[in-house]
Amino acid sequence: MSNYQILNVSPTASNEEIKIAFRKLALEKHPDKNPGSSKEDFQKIQQAWECLRDCRKSYDEDLQRESLRAKCKRESAMVLSIQEMEEVLDDETGELFYCYSCQCGDEIYAAHEEIMHGNKSFIEDCPGCSLSYLLQR
Repeated sequence: MSNYQILNVSPTASNEEIKIAFRKLALEKHPDKNPGSSKEDFQKIQQAWECLRDCRKSYDEDLQRESLRAKCKRESAMVLSIQEMEEVLDDETGELFYCYSCQCGDEIYAAHEEIMHGNKSFIEDCPGCSLSYLLQR
């Protein structure tokens, strides 16, 4: 269960909406104010709030990575970071590429600009076989 689900808010909720939801749930679930509430439930709510309050961007990126990994598993894509790829300079254009040799012997190329200034990750299909690779920074 995500921190957004624990607080009953959408991942697109504003920081103010998240704060309001936390305060409402904290009052409802506080064990000292409501004898039927458990300390564990209250702690989960408090931890979810602290995470989203202090490191929401990082948390959202982690959720996005998890979502991409799950999608790739379904599609049988292999996760590949740029650290696993070789840097190649195109002599004609001077453009920098990343290259990876697929299991089939063919090569996958990704432009440096696309990786560094585009999406943090994207799927690239091998031209020589049916494998797909999820390229990540």
